[in-house]
Amino acid sequence: RWSLALALLKEAKTLDCYAYNILIAAWGHQSHWEQALQTLDEIRKAQLTPDVVSFSSTASVLTKAERWQFSLHLLELMEASGVQPNDFSLTTTLSAWEASNHWQFALQALKDACGRQMLRANNNNNNSNSNSTTQPAPTPPPPSALHCNIVLGSCAKAAAWAEAVALY
Repeated sequence: RWSLALALLKEAKTLDCYAYNILIAAWGHQSHWEQALQTLDEIRKAQLTPDVVSFSSTASVLTKAERWQFSLHLLELMEASGVQPNDFSLTTTLSAWEASNHWQFALQALKDACGRQMLRANNNNNNSNSNSTTQPAPTPPPPSALHCNIVLGSCAKAAAWAEAVALY
C-alpha cells in the first residue's frame, strides 16, 4: 500500500509540507533513506519550510538505516533553522547517539534537553509575572522515561555504569 501512496503523491502537481512528510514516512517504511533525504530537500525546492516532523522523520529514517551521522547532522540543521525540537526529535537524537556508540553525547543531549526544558519553564514563569500581553513560548515536554532508557542502554553498552547511576 505504501507503493500506491508514493505513486499517488508523486503524481500530484503541488504538495504541501504535510504531503511531503507523508512521502518521507513512506520512504522510511520501504527503507529508502536516500529518497527520504531527497524528499526533505524537495520541500525547500518547493519554497516551503520543513517543519519539526519533516526533519525528525527524515532523521529517524536515517538512524534506522544506520546512517546516524546524517541523522545527527540533520537534527543540528533543524535547530539551526529555528525549528523547535519535540519529543520525537529528542528520541531520534538519542537513538542516533546510541547507535553510534557515543554514550557521552547521548548523556549530554539528555542533560541539554533537561536544561532547555527548565530554562523555558523559568522564562515562561518570569514572563507571566510581568504585565506582558504576549503569550509565553510553549514549553517542550520534559525528557521521558523512554529518553532515559535510551541513554541508560547506551551507557550500559559502554560499561559506563557510574554515569548511568548518576542519572538517578
